[in-house]
Amino acid sequence: MIPLRDDVEAQSAPVINVLLIAANIAAFLWMFTMPEAAITKWCIVPHRFLTQHSLDQIVTIFTAMFMHAGPAHLIGNMWFLWIFGDNVEDRMGHFEYLLFYLICGLGGSLVHIYVDPASTVPCLGASGAIAGVMGGYLVLFPSAKIRVMLDDFWLWSFRWPAWLVIGEWWVLQYVLGVVIHETSSHIGYFAHLGGFAVGMVLVMLFAKREPALTSNVDLAYEKYCRDQDITN
Repeated sequence: MIPLRDDVEAQSAPVINVLLIAANIAAFLWMFTMPEAAITKWCIVPHRFLTQHSLDQIVTIFTAMFMHAGPAHLIGNMWFLWIFGDNVEDRMGHFEYLLFYLICGLGGSLVHIYVDPASTVPCLGASGAIAGVMGGYLVLFPSAKIRVMLDDFWLWSFRWPAWLVIGEWWVLQYVLGVVIHETSSHIGYFAHLGGFAVGMVLVMLFAKREPALTSNVDLAYEKYCRDQDITN
């Protein structure tokens, strides 16, 4: 299932969301200039993180958050961030959203380390932070409508509520994490689940704006009501 867009109108420009996307793209391009050993240095390696107590290892929690394993990994993450991040930033404000994003990424990384502390596989990607943004979106806009395209129905799109779209994503992450974790998958499903949980828990501490009207339909209805008042 591929989300295409949502129907929530942001009231402010998503400055931080755009900058985060730009930073992820820049970091991905920068990786092409680095040897593999240098890339691994800036990734999270759970066993290394727990055994080498240094500032360098703490820094990897944040550097790995902006690195990606390939174009598909980058594009998928940035697409989800583009769809869900602007509205969460709108409700929080710019600085608060940035802090929220980083904390969600931190939470996702720590859960990944906790679940697989002996792993020597480098872990990288913004998925934990973006999962936190999705968790925040679910709390703030559960009834928002998401236009999605199903994998087997490329010619049609469907308009589903956010709780169903994000809920289906969460169930998939949980099932794949529990089942595939034992086969040493290189995908950090528990980082996704951890970031998502952190986002759901912390979102209301960061959200400070009143909820915006949740869709274009609501906006049109409000305009109609105003026009009727003027006419009458």
